[in-house]
This record gives sequence, structure tokens and C-alpha cells, in this order.
Amino acid sequence: MNKPNTKRNRQATRLVRKSKPTGDVLKRTFSPCALDYLMALEAPFSLKQPACVPDLHSIPSKKVRVKTKGTFSTGVNGVGFIQCANWANSNGAQAVLATNAAYAGGETFQASTFANVDNFAQFKMPYANTQFEGLGGLTGVQARTVGTGLRIRYIGPELSRSGQITAFRHPDNETLIGSSFTAIRSYETAKTYSVQRKWVYLMYRPTKPDEYHFSRNASTTDRFIPPTTSYPADYEMGFAITDTSTSSGTPGPGKFEWQHIRFVEFIGNIDNISRSHTDLVGMSHIRNQMPEKSTTDNPMKHVASIVKKIEDHVGESLPAAGAGALAYKTLGSTAVEEEAAGGAFASVMAAAADFAGPALESALPLMETLSPLLLIP
Repeated sequence: MNKPNTKRNRQATRLVRKSKPTGDVLKRTFSPCALDYLMALEAPFSLKQPACVPDLHSIPSKKVRVKTKGTFSTGVNGVGFIQCANWANSNGAQAVLATNAAYAGGETFQASTFANVDNFAQFKMPYANTQFEGLGGLTGVQARTVGTGLRIRYIGPELSRSGQITAFRHPDNETLIGSSFTAIRSYETAKTYSVQRKWVYLMYRPTKPDEYHFSRNASTTDRFIPPTTSYPADYEMGFAITDTSTSSGTPGPGKFEWQHIRFVEFIGNIDNISRSHTDLVGMSHIRNQMPEKSTTDNPMKHVASIVKKIEDHVGESLPAAGAGALAYKTLGSTAVEEEAAGGAFASVMAAAADFAGPALESALPLMETLSPLLLIP
């Protein structure tokens, strides 16, 4: 279990005390596990410990947080892309596909077999494809994605900074491969940014019932068929980049940095499992108040927006004990669980402390109202 980072916690607490409290509605709505789930979905790069899905499948699980990073480029025509597979949960899986500087293709998302499209495998996952139950693995591993995030920023010369970034997650979590940039821009969930040095984010959202279930295979289109070259994993979200140019103004490559983060639960005959939790009330509010667009250049503003919507929706309708608090009190009664809760709170507080401006002012009162939950015996 992760231990609380007391130094960062003290720093964040000082910031909280400068904020005005928002009342006690949220502390009666969220358990610490639901707060982790919210952060894994909406501000995944700010969550410093693993998380789980607080639904009825609260099976003891191995919880993993994996972060990978690299660089990519638009091609010779000033066009490129990067996309990620949200269910690529095995070691060595092709989690990210991106163009390089020699890419000469058009404005369409392509597979790794296309010329000058590179695949980036993740090698920090604990289990290979062959260990999953669906492929006869003796450990009987199953997995489910809790949350993922992909972010990019321009790192080329300032004189060459130009072009547009379109961020898009398919609303049904279908693959982007074969989709034209024009087609994705027609969706209301797409958003276009100017090429910038500030991070631009995309976040995963489950949209189908099977995306809340544990999968017997690691990374497939329907989560249950072994991935192959002819039947690859879905790449459900990505960035389409156009109109980058050289310092002379002619179309040409633009260099970007990318980071991908993934939160996964594993079950089976495996080690290092920990208790999971159920908070259906908190999870329901999170799902119902998600913003339509799953992209932003300020994740904590997304979190603050969701919190405000939940406050407005919940009002004073919950019983004083709080359904979320009750769920955590029932399931999180050991010293280990209390320590884990403290760690979760410290991490989320510290994450909030990293942001400034209106989003911080909106988010920090939430942390203050949630803090009594950590004292439940």
C-alpha cells in the first residue's frame, strides 16, 4: 500500500485553509475510492497511486499504474497523428501508435503496418498475453481498465510552431484506424487546439457495459478474442495534427512529446492483491456528470466542473450518514485501509496543489469536505 506523503499533504492542506468551504454535500456523496476513480478518469496524470472501479465487482485485485512516454512527429506534408489503445493491458502490447518525420500519408489514422507509423509498446505491465485466462494461461489472469490518459505538447523550434491539434475520443470507443481527420472533426466531442507548448489531454471514458467487466484477454476489439496482426486492438482516442511547417513556412515535420498513463485492475491466481471497494452512489454521480468532451488543457478544471455539477444535482437530498461514507466505513475498516485512504487523500491534495487559478480555487474546497472521510474508524 502507498503511504501518505506528509510533506506534500501539509503543503496542500495550507492551500485548502485559504479556500472557502463549500458545505458538506460532497463528503456525504464520495468515498475515497470514488474520488480516486474520478481522478483516474478526469485527471489521470495527477493521481499518484493505483485506483479501482468502485462498482459491484469489488473483487480483491492487483492495482497497477503504468506511465510511458516518448516523442513523435508530423510528416513531410505537415500531417501526423498519435493514438492509443485503452484496453492494451498486457506487457509488450502496442499501446500507442504515432507518425514519424518521414510520414508521407494523408489525413487519416493508420495502423502500424503503414509506412512510417511507429508503435510504442509498454513494458511495465505485470502479465503477458499468454498469461491471460482466455489464452489458457495457468495464472488465469483477467484485467479491466480503470482509466487512461494521453497528453501531447510541441517541443520543436519556436519559429516553426504552427498548425492545429484535433483531440478526439470515439464516443462509442471504436477504433480510429481508417477514420479521416475530416470525419472526426464532425463529431461534437472533438476539439481543436492551436499547436502549443502546453500539454493537451485526452481521457478514456467507459461507454459500454463490457468495459466495466474484467476481460479474459489483454487487448482486443471485443475484449475476449486474442489480439493478432489481422485483428488488432482498438485505438479509441488520439490527436490529429495538421498544417505544421518549417521555419521557412513550407509544410514539414513538427516534433512533439507524448505521455500515456494507464490504471488497471488484475484478478486471478496472482500476488500483491489488495481490497477493492464499492461506492455505487459516488460512481453513479461521477458517470452522470461527466463532461461531453473528454479533452482539455486543464484537467483540474474538468474535475472542478464535475464537482460543481454534482453539488448542484445532489443538494441536500442524501441522508446525514452519506451513502458513500457508509460504503467506505463498511468495507474499509482495517488499519491498512485507513493508511491507504490517507495516502489517496494526500496524493489527490498534492495533485490539486500543483494547479493554480480558478480551477484550484474550485477544486480545493472539495478536498476539504472529503477529509473527514479519512477519519472513519
